[in-house]
Amino acid sequence: MLRYITFSFIILVATLQAQNIDDLHRYAKKQNITDVQQQIVAGERLFRSGDYSEASFEFASAALKSPNHPVPLFYLSLCSFANKEYVLGGDILRRTIGLYPHWQKTRFNLLAIFPDNFEFLRKRDDFERWLLQTNRDENAYLLFGFLCQFSENRKKAQTAYQLVLAKNHSHMEAQKLYEIVSGEKANSFYLSYEQIEQVGYSYLRQGKFVEAVEQWATAFALYPENPQSLYNLTHSFAATGKFAHASKSLLKAFQLAPKNFSKQFSINKQFGQRSHLEDTVAKLEEKIQQNPEDLNLLFLWSYLSFLRGDTQRVQIAIEHLRQQQYHPAQVEFLWEQFLEGPQTSKREVDDEITPPIRREQPRRQRQPKSQRVKKDFSQYNPVLREGIELFHQGEYQQAAKFFTRQITSSQGKEALWLLCMTSFAMKKYEGTYGLLKKTVVEKELSLLDWPQYYAKNTTFKNHLKALAETVRQQPTNTKALSILGYILATTGNQDQAKVIFERLIQRIPNDEFASFILQLLQK
Repeated sequence: MLRYITFSFIILVATLQAQNIDDLHRYAKKQNITDVQQQIVAGERLFRSGDYSEASFEFASAALKSPNHPVPLFYLSLCSFANKEYVLGGDILRRTIGLYPHWQKTRFNLLAIFPDNFEFLRKRDDFERWLLQTNRDENAYLLFGFLCQFSENRKKAQTAYQLVLAKNHSHMEAQKLYEIVSGEKANSFYLSYEQIEQVGYSYLRQGKFVEAVEQWATAFALYPENPQSLYNLTHSFAATGKFAHASKSLLKAFQLAPKNFSKQFSINKQFGQRSHLEDTVAKLEEKIQQNPEDLNLLFLWSYLSFLRGDTQRVQIAIEHLRQQQYHPAQVEFLWEQFLEGPQTSKREVDDEITPPIRREQPRRQRQPKSQRVKKDFSQYNPVLREGIELFHQGEYQQAAKFFTRQITSSQGKEALWLLCMTSFAMKKYEGTYGLLKKTVVEKELSLLDWPQYYAKNTTFKNHLKALAETVRQQPTNTKALSILGYILATTGNQDQAKVIFERLIQRIPNDEFASFILQLLQK
């Protein structure tokens, strides 16, 4: 019997070390809390197989026997998250954080603990949608922040902890984790609605729509009695291309705050420039052409186009929504606003002017100022999409980790490409050149447009300026010059790129990369 217990203990230690939670186990051992090891081993085995319900029974039993043991409680909170019992998981996690005093030294990664990275990220996205749409429980936000913090998305974690502390500044566990993730003291943390509103409008004026989404979601979570934030959340979601989220926010805004609709005619206050709204509508029309049966998209388009003043086509779109009985109360409200709105035209509608859903051939869309179409990332797997989101947030080192993990996957080619672009963003030009040569020459990829992968043009331009400055200061740096030539070639400056690569071949006749790009440019 003793031999069996010893063997089980060895298996447990090896497993926990493999999953990077050995700190919790060592702490329990120091506290002489070691009487439930067999149940932890059984629960952890079930957890790794993806059987979260059965695993939760084992860990719950272990927690009842040893209520001060942090490991079963830790796993029990993860099982609750996996089973979509978010409030329960948050309550359990809060107790776990209180039991274990050394979180600042802990470096485990939840992506290594869960059996499937894709499943974890999908479940975390479901959790985030649930938080935005249905619940404002502070411990649920604590759990979401914890999941983000220990899966290399520290920015979202910090936002979640801020929200908890703004609601309850004496929440000790949120204070502890916030100070770890931000490096700042969390004492007396408080945000008024006016403070959040000021920052949110600032983000909208600057075109920082991803940050604006987080700001307005926080505003509604903290101050549901002020649902004006739902309208702003609608615009922010739409500007980032998340049209499904935008339409849900709009439906909820119409339901909770119909009187706030008239305020949206001051759209220039939120967007700063009217072109942002026009670009959003143009992208939305492209999406409608691809999904002509999606009434959520048409409803959102009707609202945004009405604010823009496109009243003739809006009338036909609203009539179509009424015929389809799409959310009758909200559509009737939009129809009433259309009839009474200050920008409504009473003249008859031209038969040739129709909303995009009625058009067999897509009309010519207004191009953004950059004269390029933003790339759709839906073809990438969840891990790469998570990395791209971190890249958009400026978390380049964290994004590089996600891309590196996927090099050996079925989308390894795309992962290499994204890693190359991330290296460029971090100004690691020697590494960028090596990856660029590997992806372009060895994989024989066609020329791809880097700016499409950036959330904002200004960020790309700043990175390009840094590269150009390096070339100016180091005229013999052929690798930096090659990168510059490649970017010029992919952004419509082929003539300048040809000059650069011809000069490189004169310096280094056997430059494989320069020769390959020059051949592509001459085709």
